[in-house]
Amino acid sequence: MENMTANMYVISNLTFLAPESTVFDAYERMKRDQIHHIPVVANGEAIGIISDRDLQFVTLAGNSQNIKCKDIMTEAPVIVDTTTPLTDVADLMIGKKVNSVLINNSEGKVVGIFTSTDALKLLATQK
Repeated sequence: MENMTANMYVISNLTFLAPESTVFDAYERMKRDQIHHIPVVANGEAIGIISDRDLQFVTLAGNSQNIKCKDIMTEAPVIVDTTTPLTDVADLMIGKKVNSVLINNSEGKVVGIFTSTDALKLLATQK
């Protein structure tokens, strides 16, 4: 894992949401794409991230169909670039107490995501 970088987690068909998308939209995309985190993007820049846990809290409160992603997203998500070593990404996740980190390319566009699930899968393959 020492020589691996975030570039390994660049995804060609990454799912995004707009700030005005609804919580229902987020739920539908997570279900469709079988994912647990979605970046919220405005003008090509990541401004937040929504997790399945965020959705659970909102749906328990009721009336989630009218709530916008911008109202529940975690603002200022943790972002690394594609050249960041995965060991540094893991340290950052632990230090910031987050379960996902967005990955930007050299132009500052979100091109991937690294999650705690990815870290566990990677650890399991290092036996």
